Amino acid sequence: MEIATPLKADIIAVELAHEVASIYPQLVEDTSNPSLGAFDWTTTYGCQRLGSGEVLFDHLVFVCQQPGRSLQSYRHDYWFDDADPVPGNGVPVYIVDTGATLDHKEFDRVRGDVEWFHVGTDVSGGNAEDDSSTDPTQQFITAKAHGTSMLSLVTGRILGVSKGVKPYLIRMPRRHIPTGTTGDRSGHPTNEDWLEGISKVNDHLAEKSDEAKAILLLAFYIPRSSFMRDGKDCSAGFDARMRFLLKDVIEKGALPIMGAGNGYEFTIDGFPANYGRDDYNPIPEVLVVRSVHTTTFDLVYQSDFDQGLPHIFAPGYAKCAEGNRGMWTMFENEREGIYRSAQGTSCG
Repeated sequence: MEIATPLKADIIAVELAHEVASIYPQLVEDTSNPSLGAFDWTTTYGCQRLGSGEVLFDHLVFVCQQPGRSLQSYRHDYWFDDADPVPGNGVPVYIVDTGATLDHKEFDRVRGDVEWFHVGTDVSGGNAEDDSSTDPTQQFITAKAHGTSMLSLVTGRILGVSKGVKPYLIRMPRRHIPTGTTGDRSGHPTNEDWLEGISKVNDHLAEKSDEAKAILLLAFYIPRSSFMRDGKDCSAGFDARMRFLLKDVIEKGALPIMGAGNGYEFTIDGFPANYGRDDYNPIPEVLVVRSVHTTTFDLVYQSDFDQGLPHIFAPGYAKCAEGNRGMWTMFENEREGIYRSAQGTSCG
């Protein structure tokens, strides 16, 4: 990927279209008004247009591109592959996060296909099938439902980039219930919780595979500084265990995708992104992502880069599904879910 200036990135998503299970066709004609005749029909068989009646967001400009055409020229014309079966149909995507609020309208199509794995036990007992970052009583509405956001961007009805995948939610436990004083703090999974989440994926992928057959989304970043105790780095045990687990899931056919971090720094020193660094005995198969603005295409300062990272850029400003049901009640006629703005490496 060529970067025109230190703060500009030319995103060429179509170059990846043949390498990943995506639902977006490639345009083959130079036109400002896409039509069915403008598509390469060797890769797509039927499309539906998202017209003015649908919710359209700028991050969708990164799909359905024509070679040599400026990304700024795309607005509101987004086409989705409607082939039967949808490309990528049934490909497992494991999302190690906070779960999701599945009664959001964005998940009408996939709600019955989601499978759950639970890490630990919630602070109040049991294992709920919800977003563990939120208040289950819906009294406090400031918490970010990060897992809901991720699921919507992966396979949401409008926002999802791969409509036909098979979602597996590895839900972090609700170790803390947001209150009026804790604001948008999450459910506080521990470092060990994240390791257990990857381990659950490892256990589910029982057999070795010579080819990639699943996606492992790790949209979290644990800085090394969180392991410092009295000036001593105590990350060695965690580091070794995560490295082992990632190498094992890769041998079983999973492609780990992870964020470069949101530390507002020009360095990366955290997990799991470190495993993509040139100077960190890198694991070649991991894919580390950094973010760009979806309207100006500047690199997002909030997103870190260092030592040969990132491997790829993705939208860093977007709309995503709001998983905090308490927010829905604040808007009339929005009882089936609303959307929120997000920014950062994982648009969380």
